[in-house]
Amino acid sequence: MIDEYHSIKADVSKTMKVEGSKFIASAYPVDSRQQAEEKLGNVRKKFFNLKNSSMLASGS
Repeated sequence: MIDEYHSIKADVSKTMKVEGSKFIASAYPVDSRQQAEEKLGNVRKKFFNLKNSSMLASGS
């Protein structure tokens, strides 16, 4: 069995406000685990002051 992966072609971000809370979602195309970790590092720096955050990353 061959593993098959799908990805996005460009960066995408969406912000939504619900009952006074702000939710931010971002997705980035990457080719390696290292690129994913770099993107996560950039997001953590950009949103360092968030009270509650959840990040998911997977790499090969």
